[in-house]
Amino acid sequence: MSAVFDLAEWQRRGPDAFPPQWASAWGDDHFGPWADLQVAGEVQRLRWIEAGVLLMGDERRPQQLPTTIPSGFWLATARARRRCGRR
Repeated sequence: MSAVFDLAEWQRRGPDAFPPQWASAWGDDHFGPWADLQVAGEVQRLRWIEAGVLLMGDERRPQQLPTTIPSGFWLATARARRRCGRR
């Protein structure tokens, strides 16, 4: 697996705009595109989840369900700290 998408693959799999306007830092590694969002001095890393079909459920059990993700989205890699939501 390449750590960086080529342009044609990026246009097919990646977000429409990269880096997003809100990103304080961004990049692409072996997991795919990432962007950092800074709120109240705290940094939250987000990963791009691409559209597609995946098997949902515990891989050690036989009842995995095919799940369709119709469009890509940004997902936080960790829970936001409490003070990120305070004003």
